[in-house]
Amino acid sequence: MNNSNTTEYWNNSWITGRKKFPKYTLKVIRDLVPENSEVLEIGCGYGKLLKWLKDYKNCDVYGVDISDVAIKAAKERLGIEGEVCNAENLVLKIDRKFDVVIASHLLEHLDNDEEFINKCVKLLKPKGVMIVAVPDNCSYPEETGEHVRKYDEQSLTALLVKYFYELENHSYKNHLIFRAKI
Repeated sequence: MNNSNTTEYWNNSWITGRKKFPKYTLKVIRDLVPENSEVLEIGCGYGKLLKWLKDYKNCDVYGVDISDVAIKAAKERLGIEGEVCNAENLVLKIDRKFDVVIASHLLEHLDNDEEFINKCVKLLKPKGVMIVAVPDNCSYPEETGEHVRKYDEQSLTALLVKYFYELENHSYKNHLIFRAKI
């Protein structure tokens, strides 16, 4: 893992408020989550997406983030339950399965994306779905200092078809957004 993908780095990012994700990406993801789903978001930050899913789609939500600052804020400000966990190691304290697992703007930060996807599949219920969003063929490590790889439609598809039988491409603007079904 590179030095920018540490707890300290992400704590500072959330404290300073310099991490923001495009609203249109969040809107596409929101629309892909069925009502009344049990949802896990890995890399949830402050839990903004989870709060929306809880309030407007009646979802049972849980968040995971590397930043204890973000998880604390999600709990205190938005009432979102979650835990601090490094996605590279992804061993959750809770023992449950989910209808939907979301990884938005996370894969490009991970050294071992295949191992991560494999762990996510194990957290899904039968017929569960994973929603993945990554920048489309941009934001390489030299540009951001945070990313360890970049994806295009072909490379993201190649990764996901190893674990999922059906892929739906909902990409928008410069973001690849896939809903993958097991």
